[in-house]
Amino acid sequence: MQAPAPSSLAQVFATLPPQPPASETPMSSVSIDSYDSRTVSLKDQNLPQDVRKALAANRIRRMAQRKKALQAAQAEHQWKIFADLDTKDEAEMLHLAVFMQTLIETVPGASAGRSERSKLREALSLDEHESSQLKDDTPDITISLGDVKYKEVHARHHSLSTNNMKEFDLCDIDMDAECVQEVIDVYRMGGRLSRNSIVKILRKTYRLVLKIGNMTRVNIPDRGMCTVVGDLHGQLSDLLCIIDTVGLPSTDNRFIFNGDFVDRGEKGLEIVCILFLMFVVYGPEVVCMNRGNHEDLPVCRVYGFEQEVKEKYDELLFEMFAEVFNHLPLFSTINSSIFVVHGGLFHNPQTTLQDLEDIDRTDYFVKPPVPYPQNIIGLSPEDQRKEYLKQLQRDAMWSDPTEEYGCFLNPRGAGVSFGPDIASQFMAENGFSMVVRSHECVMRGFELPYQMSMHSYSFKAGGEEKAPGHMLDLDIYHESSGVPFLCTLFSASNYIGGDNDGAILQFASHPFHMSAPVGSKCNMHYYVRRYKTSEAERDLAASNTLSLRELILKKKSALSTAFEAADVHNHGQISRVEWAEIMQRVTLMKIRWLGVVNTIATDDCLTPTSVFYRQFLANFTLGSSPALQAMESKGMDAKSVLDDMYGMRKQLETVFYFFDTNGDGVISREEFREGCAKLNSMLHPDCQLTNIDRTLEVMDFDGSGTIDINEFFETFRILDAKDGKVDGVISLAQQNKPKLSGVEKLLS
Repeated sequence: MQAPAPSSLAQVFATLPPQPPASETPMSSVSIDSYDSRTVSLKDQNLPQDVRKALAANRIRRMAQRKKALQAAQAEHQWKIFADLDTKDEAEMLHLAVFMQTLIETVPGASAGRSERSKLREALSLDEHESSQLKDDTPDITISLGDVKYKEVHARHHSLSTNNMKEFDLCDIDMDAECVQEVIDVYRMGGRLSRNSIVKILRKTYRLVLKIGNMTRVNIPDRGMCTVVGDLHGQLSDLLCIIDTVGLPSTDNRFIFNGDFVDRGEKGLEIVCILFLMFVVYGPEVVCMNRGNHEDLPVCRVYGFEQEVKEKYDELLFEMFAEVFNHLPLFSTINSSIFVVHGGLFHNPQTTLQDLEDIDRTDYFVKPPVPYPQNIIGLSPEDQRKEYLKQLQRDAMWSDPTEEYGCFLNPRGAGVSFGPDIASQFMAENGFSMVVRSHECVMRGFELPYQMSMHSYSFKAGGEEKAPGHMLDLDIYHESSGVPFLCTLFSASNYIGGDNDGAILQFASHPFHMSAPVGSKCNMHYYVRRYKTSEAERDLAASNTLSLRELILKKKSALSTAFEAADVHNHGQISRVEWAEIMQRVTLMKIRWLGVVNTIATDDCLTPTSVFYRQFLANFTLGSSPALQAMESKGMDAKSVLDDMYGMRKQLETVFYFFDTNGDGVISREEFREGCAKLNSMLHPDCQLTNIDRTLEVMDFDGSGTIDINEFFETFRILDAKDGKVDGVISLAQQNKPKLSGVEKLLS
């Protein structure tokens, strides 16, 4: 068989024979110090043959290193775009979550069909027999295991096979370590638990979390270990990889799961069932769970966990999960030296551990109607204290570190952005040597954001590749850097196609294989373990480009205004530098816009130094469709109307489902007016919908006086400015969505 051709200069160099012919001087002994390999010509006939070969090999090596460094820089740039887009998406989804929750709590009839909290608590407190009587509306599901590979299972009470994997029942099984292994094997093979089994797990978990405080204090035995796991986001394969690598929990093998177990991925329910079962079996001293910002009813409603549970079981079960989430602890400590929290630190750097213990974690809403601290004006000292503690919980679940000193509003829309000075003061006040937080996807699964910003670590771009799991220099904290030891830990690998590593942190009170010390004042050691359970299924650069085009379409009106203001001579063009500054300011995306201009703008928009901004914006418009043709036939400026509506599509989608009050799948003129009026009452004046009747008219393609779901979303198609093809369709018509009735419309 013919060997494949080398695909890079590095591979060419790697294929060079290790030893030269005996008649020649070994290349390694040839001195080329007196030659400048970058300028000397290899065609120079005066060069000795052995020197020419050594210089050629050196040049190939340098070219390979430069290529590798360039690829690393390009990958880092694309990752920065991906991370910023994800943060912006979360801010928009948070707005939607708050909007939906506000509708449910304030609009008459919105909570119809939803269980009252008192009834949920009662259901979670039922005994074995009563809980088995809770209604199960789940249809039978057939699972094919023919192609699934799984390890041998030794079950006590059941023989796990394709015959009974359809639904595995725990009601007659004692919950112990063997039960945990059986449930893991069930999910590994693609099976499911019976509804009553999940109710049993939820009930036992609920009773246990009611007994513990906001902070779990983990003390590692002398020769024991504690593993901290970051965001999993419904990616069961990552949890299974972690358990297979580290082992099941025990008194010598403790775990802290640092929030965001659900949403985004398809297996959030399975992950939570495994974690809750381990929590019940091994106890909160061995398996700790910190609540993340996605373990919150409004957030997991819009991000997918509600839909996942309803599709697999029913709505009541989702509400029971949400009630248990509401009682999860918020913080963990390891040997009193390491502080573990999902999001980050607090707007007040003098926050004490007693403050954190005093939080009523069940009395929580992510965004109060009046933001803190304005909402404490005029309150009694006692009520001011309550609002302060609520804000500490928001900070814990939503905050992010920033390299700037001080404390700022968080671009996510909740919590704060806190600088290294805030972290240093909090750690000093409370005696911590290290802070572990998650919440933020980072490229290699583990990151030291403050140390990276200070450039106080040793790292060579294009340097030697380390073996999988090897701790790179940038994983090691250096006290000499003068910045606090705060890290970001993210455990969902290839997160929504981002091609990132997942990572976990292992801690011990003694040195162990390849570990590094936490600090001179702390007798703790840590190790970063990385993994990736799947490969990226998409081109990150292409995906980023499409997302940026969607963002530009949303911001088209604001960009046009800013470009026109900068073009003081009305030439229709501005410099590339001005263009990039405006793009960053209007979109709030702090990326290198000059590095992506050639991928989002057509050639006719660009000169070597400037951008024709009108042509640039003209390429970002809605595609040709029956919707546009119908609007244009009515003599209306359809594109400008729909461009304005595009930025509000998620809110309008919610309005459609909620205000179709009679359940007939269409919105009447009166329903549409009422819905938009309620929406506008919650929005900033700059974001409000205008010309509501006109909007309804241009969407009513068949002239019926009402709009159905297909008409409503047929308009939203994104045109690829490069090739004229439709890149993305966000039309519900393409999803074959069934008509629903009542409050299900709002919550789907």
